[in-house]
Amino acid sequence: MTTTRRDGVTAHPDGIQLVLGESVVFHDSDGNVLTAAVRGDDDGPATVVLTVEGDALTVTPRTARALAAALTGIANTAEIVECLPV
Repeated sequence: MTTTRRDGVTAHPDGIQLVLGESVVFHDSDGNVLTAAVRGDDDGPATVVLTVEGDALTVTPRTARALAAALTGIANTAEIVECLPV
């Protein structure tokens, strides 16, 4: 099930869901700009373009899902470690 927020971003239970031609911009707590976009043309399959402060990485949708899962796991681990007493 998806929901659409007032700002037009479609939220999916697993995170943001984009369709071909859409993009979403995030700002982290340090002011970095992160962009995710789904691109496609008539000659090939869709690709996911991830941009962090101007450096872009273009991957297949499957690779983007794996990357998102890996980054989520890393971030969750970092948050757990941050909460542990030294």
